[in-house]
Amino acid sequence: MFLILATFLTSAILYKILFEMLIESIKKLPNDANYDEIMESIYVQQMITKGIEQLDKGEFISHDDVKERFREWLK
Repeated sequence: MFLILATFLTSAILYKILFEMLIESIKKLPNDANYDEIMESIYVQQMITKGIEQLDKGEFISHDDVKERFREWLK
């Protein structure tokens, strides 16, 4: 029960933080920003958040591995 509550609270806090970050990024747009620009801002923020989550989970490729893959691809 405690784990469920802790997970819920963590999710709620994370949601609030992400929402505030999203609002701040939208506020930085020019006043005449159109729908596409707003959606792009939301998308970029979403991808940054996803990338940070992947890094936290250890889901990344080292620089050396990337260089090795490029060597293979460029043969």
